[in-house]
Amino acid sequence: MAAIKGEETLAELAKLVDVHPHQIMAWKVPLQEGAAGVFGADSAAEAAPTVDLKLLHAKIGELTLRRVFCPARSSQGRPVERKTMIDRSSVCYLPRPLPLARLAIMRRIDVLHHDYPFAGSRMRRDLARVPRVC
Repeated sequence: MAAIKGEETLAELAKLVDVHPHQIMAWKVPLQEGAAGVFGADSAAEAAPTVDLKLLHAKIGELTLRRVFCPARSSQGRPVERKTMIDRSSVCYLPRPLPLARLAIMRRIDVLHHDYPFAGSRMRRDLARVPRVC
């Protein structure tokens, strides 16, 4: 702004702000050319239609939910067919019982964690290797 006011020379301003006088000129020229658009009324900005952001956000949320939770395949067919498809899709995994050896290791880790809550992973590993005397 001091360069535009012209109270000081470009050389004095350059020393004051520690930049080259050409840099100040590079800032000054675009500012003078575009100042009318910045401070004055710009007809292009007024001509832009107003947008209801809440409406747009609601529409984005609706479309996202539809895309994620309602794929194209689920919207096809009658409700009975869709229910059958959902019932079939829930039988993907049947749990298998764990081997007894793995259960014993898990039980041992739980006991060590209870007896030595301050122990870290390496100390607990070393404790698990030593047979426990009861």
